[in-house]
Amino acid sequence: SGKSSSGVTSTGEVNTTQLQISQTYERKRSVLDISDEDLKGKRILLRCNLDVPVQDGNVTEDYALRQSLPTIQHLTERGAKMIIAGHRGHPTGEGYEAQYSLSPVAARLGELLNQSVAMLPDYTVETMERAVSALPEGGVVVLENLRFHHEETQNNADFARNLTTHVDIFVNDDLSSSHLALASTQGVACLVSTAVTGLALKK
Repeated sequence: SGKSSSGVTSTGEVNTTQLQISQTYERKRSVLDISDEDLKGKRILLRCNLDVPVQDGNVTEDYALRQSLPTIQHLTERGAKMIIAGHRGHPTGEGYEAQYSLSPVAARLGELLNQSVAMLPDYTVETMERAVSALPEGGVVVLENLRFHHEETQNNADFARNLTTHVDIFVNDDLSSSHLALASTQGVACLVSTAVTGLALKK
């Protein structure tokens, strides 16, 4: 049939049936349904809204970031290792574009959380493994703008696998992108055993 248990067909497309199951599962559960014991030390990929305005290297309005602070704090306070993913602006998808970098967003997030937040400019399976291994419990790393890669908006299965190979739990807290068929939303939800919503999306 060309389908596999991973939720991806042999042609690299997401298995629609498993995707529907995963989406239903998300709607029924949030981070509040996971026990503190089951969060401690877990590697969590959090998709949240990082699309904030930046001028002269500084975030000028952080409302969108603040919407996910309760989710991030809920998870870090329980010892989870946080990998935060999102996008900003409308890059071409052909690689790094300085004006759309998430570096200023990571810096502002660190200020809001009052802790160091690392940036990961490249997220192959190998770099993800190194970054996640280096994270302490409660640590946070932000992935560079997902839309620097056209595979993100194409819901590419290999791109989704790169994002989830070293992840235990996927949390979607991005209302602005949750309805889109992206590798970092629908794609990754098929590839992890636990996919739930964050507190902003639960409202």
